[in-house]
Amino acid sequence: MNTPSFATICLLVLYVFLVFESYLFFITIIPILVDKSFGSETDNTSKLNKKKAVMRSWFFGLFLVAFGYSFWMIKSNENKYLILYGFIAGLVLMFLFHYFPKKISNNNYFKSIENTTPFVKILDELKPSLLNADEIKKQFDSALSRNYFVCEFSQFEDLLKLNNPKKKIIWKPISHRKKMKDRQLLLTFLNNLFQKQLIKIDRKEVCQMVNKYFEFNEDGHHIKENPLKPDNISDWIKKV
Repeated sequence: MNTPSFATICLLVLYVFLVFESYLFFITIIPILVDKSFGSETDNTSKLNKKKAVMRSWFFGLFLVAFGYSFWMIKSNENKYLILYGFIAGLVLMFLFHYFPKKISNNNYFKSIENTTPFVKILDELKPSLLNADEIKKQFDSALSRNYFVCEFSQFEDLLKLNNPKKKIIWKPISHRKKMKDRQLLLTFLNNLFQKQLIKIDRKEVCQMVNKYFEFNEDGHHIKENPLKPDNISDWIKKV
């Protein structure tokens, strides 16, 4: 086989692979773009799709670079061995950039996002706790005995009735693993006090409520704590 014919066959194989990969890329990306523009996605679905779309786009870009390199090697050389080298090198790289996104999509990082419990908003806003005065006092005494917080009874009562706080409650428990304030324990505690409402309202509203009534920083605590964020709620809901 002469060199021009060999180069033509190599280019034909590369073009077929390019068309196939382009088809796979666009049928993956277009539904994500449509859902983002017109659909209704849960937080974890949106996060998963966005990360997969970015990852897929990067590898498709690298695929095009590999195709361009192989195309240049074939078109710019008349030596059959250099053409063969450029063809094989480009084809191997193109295959790797085709294969890696599938492999990475199945790793634990993406699975942890995919398996996150989707959030379903049921209530429009947080309602005051239904506990009566005796029950509020009982919960207050129980929490104090567990060293959950530093506050007066009136502060705790304002929390449960959703009155404007005169002073923030200092949350005490520390996570042994992270050595930071145990936010998941706080969310579980509040969810019980408010009759499971925290898993039914918007996560941003939960954050606003917690940050309004609670303080994580205190004298003697060696780590600068940030306010509660929606990601903290997502981590907690996985375990509820």
